[in-house]
Amino acid sequence: MSGLSNVPSPLIFLHGWGQTRRAFDPLIAALNEHGVRSFAFDFPGHGDARDEPGPFSLDRYANCVVEFAKSVGATRFHLAGWSMGGTIAAIHCLRQKEPRPLSLTLIASTPRFVALENSIGVGQPPVAVKKMERMIAANHDVGLREFIGRFFESGEIIRDDMKSKIERLLIPENFPPNKEALLSTLKEIAELDLSVSGLKWDGPVLNIQGTADKITLKGGQRLWRGLFENITEAPVESAGHAPHLTQTAGVAEIIAGFLRPLE
Repeated sequence: MSGLSNVPSPLIFLHGWGQTRRAFDPLIAALNEHGVRSFAFDFPGHGDARDEPGPFSLDRYANCVVEFAKSVGATRFHLAGWSMGGTIAAIHCLRQKEPRPLSLTLIASTPRFVALENSIGVGQPPVAVKKMERMIAANHDVGLREFIGRFFESGEIIRDDMKSKIERLLIPENFPPNKEALLSTLKEIAELDLSVSGLKWDGPVLNIQGTADKITLKGGQRLWRGLFENITEAPVESAGHAPHLTQTAGVAEIIAGFLRPLE
């Protein structure tokens, strides 16, 4: 698919845990070439909003979607989220927050981050998440850098120059985020299980999955099927946890092709 997609309603991106809006810079530029106008913003405690006070919670971040949409004059918009941002975007839709997005795009996201007992391949082991919590509490700069390094442990082949560019986006000048924001949201993510919430949303959903993702595992990403009645799955072969950064052009084509018929 090439050429303009004629998608007049903007697409709003929500960033992942410990990240900022900068993580979407390449994808926003690529989508612009397809005629898709996109925005991203920083959650309180992150990036340019690092000094905003708490509380820092997923529900508050979901409410930020409404505030940001109003700030850019978007009465109709599409919503997308990467990793934790996908969970927050899903919360906005599943809890029927207004305004209702025209569509939802999930990138490397899961409704249940931590695995239950004997649920291999569905989520992260509880002991690994506890270890991450201790590392963030001890030194959130070092701990978060270690977590970001795991994005590249998928075996995905990434040129050195591209990897350096990606790392600059994932670790920008205003790094690290607020420690309290990191710990509060990590604790909430570890306890959250949307797959048993009983909530449903009938809007169109695009689920973009890196097939080699070591952070949000395939089994966990498949749990979205029980929450969304109208879901399209788009596996990105050999991609890890950040397919929008490592395979930007392909992901932009997938998203533009998904949005075009919805306008």
